[in-house]
Amino acid sequence: MRLMSITVPVFLSLMILAGCASTPPLVTNSSTKKITEQAEQQTQTKKEVTRTQTSAVIPDSALTADQLYDLLLADIAARRAHLDVAVRLYSKLAQSTRDARLAERASRVAVYARDNESALSAAQLWVELDPKNDEARQLLIALYIRTGDVDAALEHMERVLDSNESEADGGFMIVAGLLSRERDKRAALDLMQRLVDRHEDNSDALFALSHLALRLEENKTASKAIDQVLLLKKDWIPAVLQKARVLTALGQNNATLSFLEKQIKRSPDVIDYRLFYARQLADDGRMPDALLQFKKIDKLQPDTEEVIFAIGYIALQLGHIDDAESYFLQLKNSGNRIFEVDYYLGRLEEERGNNAQAKKRYSAISEGEHYINAQIRIIVITAREGDIDNARALINAIKAQRPSQTLRLSLVEGEVLIDVEDYETAFSVYNEALKEFPDNADLLYARSMVADKTNRLDIMEKDLRAILTRDPNNSEVLNALGYTLADRTERYEEALELISRALELRPNDFHIVDSMGWVHYRMGHYDEAKKYLSRALELKMDVEVAAHLGEVLWVSGEQDAARKVWARALKQTGPTAKKNIITELMERLDK
Repeated sequence: MRLMSITVPVFLSLMILAGCASTPPLVTNSSTKKITEQAEQQTQTKKEVTRTQTSAVIPDSALTADQLYDLLLADIAARRAHLDVAVRLYSKLAQSTRDARLAERASRVAVYARDNESALSAAQLWVELDPKNDEARQLLIALYIRTGDVDAALEHMERVLDSNESEADGGFMIVAGLLSRERDKRAALDLMQRLVDRHEDNSDALFALSHLALRLEENKTASKAIDQVLLLKKDWIPAVLQKARVLTALGQNNATLSFLEKQIKRSPDVIDYRLFYARQLADDGRMPDALLQFKKIDKLQPDTEEVIFAIGYIALQLGHIDDAESYFLQLKNSGNRIFEVDYYLGRLEEERGNNAQAKKRYSAISEGEHYINAQIRIIVITAREGDIDNARALINAIKAQRPSQTLRLSLVEGEVLIDVEDYETAFSVYNEALKEFPDNADLLYARSMVADKTNRLDIMEKDLRAILTRDPNNSEVLNALGYTLADRTERYEEALELISRALELRPNDFHIVDSMGWVHYRMGHYDEAKKYLSRALELKMDVEVAAHLGEVLWVSGEQDAARKVWARALKQTGPTAKKNIITELMERLDK
């Protein structure tokens, strides 16, 4: 017989009173164990009910006792991961109570349980009960996409736009953000395109499409959409910046810089253009030019934390120690980014050769993301001073204090030993670490590099191929193995195949483009080599790439062109030991 309708608080109080008033019956010894087990089960159930009551969704309307029981049971089932039971009960309650919060709970639990059919039904009810709730409608759109009902998804996307028409972008970016979370990227992009087609020549719609396409790495679609936006609104700052992002994603770094230069000439006071331009110059390795731009920004908009930090950082990279220090101290005196600034002030002191002062700076960092970095620098300085034993003792001490850092510190220990050219001990350190972390790709990669330096090419290749067995699309490892085979052996065809696979995965990675040029050079394909190496240098002004391109030009009889490439690289990059590659190469070739 169904009990009379009763509100939640009254029913709960009656339950509690009944529990307090009840007296356990007398039991015989033979039934004691069974009764004890039942009591323990009841106690555990009460604990579960107590925990779930605080988070349970309780409708405002009165519940029957049966509904309350189902609600508590649903919460317990959800907590105990009996999701099928929870979905069934929440869905039943949502239908019987017509409560939007229960419909929401049913929807979310069903999504978590990957029960799309139940989730769709619950989400439809949620939208019906709370039609102005954007979260409900966005979940329903996602479920329509997953169940293949594209037309229904489109109609609800239109409703999202209607409810957000007062937003600056008309709600299109909300839709793009929703679609970016879908696993089927192609379906998401096609759906966004269909929505844009419904809103012909709408710059907000095209802008959102470009953002979604770029996020999904559909760069050509992103480029086409943003070009259409700029035809409609050529001076719209967000669209100009998006165009720059798209050009960068396409690997057209020089085009990005040229585009931004034109925009800066037209609108010299738009700080966002200069910021993007300065960052792009830095990413492209053109540090002196980047520094100049950041200083111009500082004059236009003084005391901007990000800009001051960038100037200090780039000045440090270029070896302008005093200039860098003045900007970092400016930040420190303002009380911003204290530990981060202390870290870079420590790096400054290292550049000056003031190891004691550098250690003092690093020791002042007691917490945060730079704490371990600072401890590592102390270890590196200690090793550089010749006290390798103490440096390794420091590593072991930190390992004991922070076991979670064991892997990273083992890698640091190997690097410290490599710096002093103790390759055999480094090799042993990696061997020991691999006993604890046998499949770690970073350790295998590090050991392979030491194996290369000690002419253990068999171990180097074995380690790199072990990584590729588990991660066949690891472009860095494909490139490393391919480059080594091209540089150290005559297995050029294998090298070409490996580098080609890496380049297919990352067509705009200058390291890989450089490797492709180098393998063609080793194969005697000088024209192909020059093509790839020139592109690599266009992607990134790098000393090693410049050395490679210069060498190919030199042996091709283009000595003047080679000297120009080397001179530009020496001028545009900061002080680095890698520059010795060029100076040594010039001495060897230009005899």
